[in-house]
Amino acid sequence: MERRLSELRSYVRGWTGYFGLASQLKLFDKLDQWIRRR
Repeated sequence: MERRLSELRSYVRGWTGYFGLASQLKLFDKLDQWIRRR
């Protein structure tokens, strides 16, 4: 059971890391667009 929980934690950590990065990239894209309009 402990092994399964460890695997699940690893999976969830990777998933949140990936989508957290995607969210930041979207923010930087919006910032870049704003800077280019100025």
